Amino acid sequence: MNYCRKFYLSIYIVLWLVMISCAGNSGPLVSPNGKIKVRFEMRDSTEPFYEILYRDSVVLEPSRLGVVKNGIDFSRNMSLESVSTPKTLEDSYTMLHGKQSEITYRATERTFRLRHQSGKVLEVVFRVSNDGVAFRYHFPGKSEEKHYTSKEKTTFNLPGGSRAWLEPLANVNTGFAQTNPSYEEYYKQNIPVGMPAPDSAGWAYPALFKTGTNWLLISEAGMNGHYPGTRLQQQAPDGNYQVGFPQPGEQFPDGALYPQSKLPWSSPWRIIAIGSLETITESTLATDLARPAVLSDTSWINPGRASWSWAKLKDASITYEVQKRFIDYAAEMGWEYTLVDVNWDTTIGYERIEELAHYAATKDVSLLLWYNSSGSWN
Repeated sequence: MNYCRKFYLSIYIVLWLVMISCAGNSGPLVSPNGKIKVRFEMRDSTEPFYEILYRDSVVLEPSRLGVVKNGIDFSRNMSLESVSTPKTLEDSYTMLHGKQSEITYRATERTFRLRHQSGKVLEVVFRVSNDGVAFRYHFPGKSEEKHYTSKEKTTFNLPGGSRAWLEPLANVNTGFAQTNPSYEEYYKQNIPVGMPAPDSAGWAYPALFKTGTNWLLISEAGMNGHYPGTRLQQQAPDGNYQVGFPQPGEQFPDGALYPQSKLPWSSPWRIIAIGSLETITESTLATDLARPAVLSDTSWINPGRASWSWAKLKDASITYEVQKRFIDYAAEMGWEYTLVDVNWDTTIGYERIEELAHYAATKDVSLLLWYNSSGSWN
């Protein structure tokens, strides 16, 4: 009898420890300062969702996670296999210019390992810093075979009554010289969330939202060459915005339109800066999550002010004589550059551009040459 009691007591303790462990793993992921929390949940036990709170107020309601890869929908029929212990990350880096020169990034990270009913594994990696949330998808394993992603199911579900400041994207190959999308559309300001974009191309990043007294800025970071730049889809029913891929025609000639890569494979980061407008303005999430610079020699990168004829005089101003005048103007103002804009290769020509560059050097001015305003056709 004593042996049986000890056996059942041991089983009870093991089960209790397992329950404690699971409860800890299911708790929210919290920013270092404790203000931002991310809750992960499996809806109907098979669909991964996340929710974000700022100062205990919901700023993103439960939003879907997942992608469709090789015909498998990794947003449904999933099971949560494991949850990593939260770990603290810290990284320091230097910027040549921008908001800050010396930046230290601190975040708390947790990985949710999911398994589709087919047996395939998807990991969702979340990072929460004091100025926002970042997450990305990771397919582990090793394979030389290409894997194809046809859709991203990620959503950003804004609470009812939220407002939005969004830039529409123009449909591909429309507009002047078929140069769209050119990211030159006028922002729709202070509109209710859920208002459809004017064109099927959707909305551009960054996308700014206000819910209650809190602000959110949604964008992406850590582009890796195996995934296209994305946007928010045209339709956002009830303020639930979904990530969209480029339209056919936006890819390079003979290039892929949708993501494709060998394994292991990671998507870019989805980033959400959260807090006051001051916090969002000062946030460095985009560079915090970017890949390290590949350039070893950055001595030639010198930001500066430029004179620019096209802003006022348009295409007709791109001539040798007019650009010489603008070089003189830059020198008079103490500016570093003159920007020579559209069609200089035909209206001025390479030989005379070289002459202009030598002339500008005598004035301690350098030239910036406009190269391209859209795809390979322009």
